[in-house]
Amino acid sequence: MTDIFRKFTEKLVPPVGELPHKEFDEHQTYASEAEAIHAYQTARTRLVHPQQWECLTHNLGACFEPFSADHTAISGPVALGNFLKIVLPIPGDPYLDWVRIEALEDGTEGADEAFIGMRVRPTEDLEQSGHQTAHFFGKEATSTWVLHRHGKNVSAYYYGRGEVRNEESRSFWKKLRDTLVAWAGVAGFSDLQWKGLLKALLPEPSEE
Repeated sequence: MTDIFRKFTEKLVPPVGELPHKEFDEHQTYASEAEAIHAYQTARTRLVHPQQWECLTHNLGACFEPFSADHTAISGPVALGNFLKIVLPIPGDPYLDWVRIEALEDGTEGADEAFIGMRVRPTEDLEQSGHQTAHFFGKEATSTWVLHRHGKNVSAYYYGRGEVRNEESRSFWKKLRDTLVAWAGVAGFSDLQWKGLLKALLPEPSEE
């Protein structure tokens, strides 16, 4: 990890603190710098199209549907301030989870290094009235994905921070659901999802 990338990550990712947190990473090394540049651009495109994540991970995790603040569905790349509706793979679950993209930043260091990071935070349901956080984690939680190319190496990182149950829910059943889903996430479901996504973001050398 270079100094410039470390500073970029420290600015984008909230500090660990005392709340539960997770970190995962995946790495690929390519035969040439030109191949790595192409792979990084492919990974970047995949990152900013979360509506493709479910397909990329072969239906391993949740379905992400991007929306603008005026409730318009987004078919292209997401941008700062957009929302993601999350449909969890839970049979019979009538609840939806929502996050807002609160940071989306690119950076470069000459021709040898490039990086991008996206951070989301639980938010209210755009399709419902009220201002309660619509997510199984509380509003203190963040998820951050970062891509980094340095020479012939491309890396993908996930940083989860503040992963505690949402305490805003008023309904007993919603509280129970949030507790169970948050527990399942801590127990390993989200681990599989985010590890699978990081691996799927990075093209195999044979793909280039």
